[in-house]
Amino acid sequence: MKYIYAMENTYLQKVLRSLNKAEWRSFGDYLASPFFTKNKKFLLFYQALEPLYPAFELGPEMKKRVYTHSTGSAVYNDASYRNLCSDLLDLALDFLSMTFMLKENTLEKQYRTLALLHKQILPLAERTMEKTRQELAKANPEALESLRTNIWLNDAHVLHSIYSNRKRINASNSVMMEDASYKIVTEYALVKIYISSLNYMKACRNAGMPIDAERIRVFVRLYETLAPFQNPVTRIYYHLVRLNVEKDMQDYVRAKEILHFAGTEIPMINQENIMIGLIDFVIAQIDKDEKWREELSFLYHKKLEEKMWNANKGLSYLSLFNAFLNEIILGRIEEAEKIVRTYHIDLHPDTGPSVLQLCEAWLLYMRGHAADAQILLAQMETENLFIKYSMRPLQCLIYFSLQEWDVLGSALESFRQFIAYNKDSIDNILTLQNANFCKYLTIVLKAGPNLPKESKKIIAQIQQDENIYLKKILLQIVSNTMVGN
Repeated sequence: MKYIYAMENTYLQKVLRSLNKAEWRSFGDYLASPFFTKNKKFLLFYQALEPLYPAFELGPEMKKRVYTHSTGSAVYNDASYRNLCSDLLDLALDFLSMTFMLKENTLEKQYRTLALLHKQILPLAERTMEKTRQELAKANPEALESLRTNIWLNDAHVLHSIYSNRKRINASNSVMMEDASYKIVTEYALVKIYISSLNYMKACRNAGMPIDAERIRVFVRLYETLAPFQNPVTRIYYHLVRLNVEKDMQDYVRAKEILHFAGTEIPMINQENIMIGLIDFVIAQIDKDEKWREELSFLYHKKLEEKMWNANKGLSYLSLFNAFLNEIILGRIEEAEKIVRTYHIDLHPDTGPSVLQLCEAWLLYMRGHAADAQILLAQMETENLFIKYSMRPLQCLIYFSLQEWDVLGSALESFRQFIAYNKDSIDNILTLQNANFCKYLTIVLKAGPNLPKESKKIIAQIQQDENIYLKKILLQIVSNTMVGN
């Protein structure tokens, strides 16, 4: 049996495992600099750990060798080793903080400017601010980072003017009168509040709870009071928030237009979040009107074709599966297959194979090969709760297609128990939709030979209920049994 050992300090192990090769090398340079630590034992500790990158798994003997190499001690001391790990963790966290500060933000420029202003080295402070403005104009930072930078640049500009005119106090009046802090800071706050509000409304919708619309309207009105704003992200978030509160479709149209025309002016992380907001709204509309599926198809195609996702995290398996399933429900089997064939390589390897297998099973089922689809599903192994959830409705549809009525009855009962057991781990809306799927497929099953005669009544029941998973497919199943078909 192979034993895998941690470093006694699991936080240190997790931090070190998170470092890519370039970061690991930089961490060594960090420890070698006497500015950050003058104690050479940490550099020796790093060097002893280097052959163990990236897993950092130490057996008892390796742990002793690492300790004696690092400290020069002839005898291993467990308490001292633990302290060594704890101290290296602090240095690793400092290293992460510094590298984050120097990457994809202006924090370093901000504190450099403040240091120069406080030291009264005003020309160099002004030069740093101007350089930052130029870099900001060329770069495409995330919207909140761009707004945050404008806030500190504005504050530094005012402070620079005050320091520069201490002997001519009135000279700073024009700068302070023109100070746009009220609008810059408000825009930053509005974007933060709008993102929070969209998450809040989505959570309420998933939980089946009403939203506090007036609380949100306060910030809609604040935007309208200070408008216009130039940042396209701010404008889109305003329309998305207003759309969810007022249900004015002009807000939906306007948000899409701004996203389209702004194009690459909007950073990818914001494009992804905006697309999520649009998709969430459209999915909510589908519960009331299936015609919105065409719009959902358009949005998913745009998201996939323009790769609107974090390159480091990869494509969300839910995005791919939902885009695929939407085409399946629309009856566009070839398009569904094209989606999964093209984009499954962008999924995280932990979930990619299972999602691909699930999609393959759906394709077999839709092409009339229910028995083959069932074999494929039976071979699937996954610990992902959402993938398990997505497998069960298809299993039930397969049993219905194969006319295995007893097995279908058992599968539906098992599904109901699965839903009840996991209700605290899944959104209420998904729980309700799947419970209704079981309910109506059970009604169809119990109708048995009388289904053709009862199909109109069952169809009317399904059509009246907004919250049913795979509603359109259930309607197709029942419609195909109608007398005269």
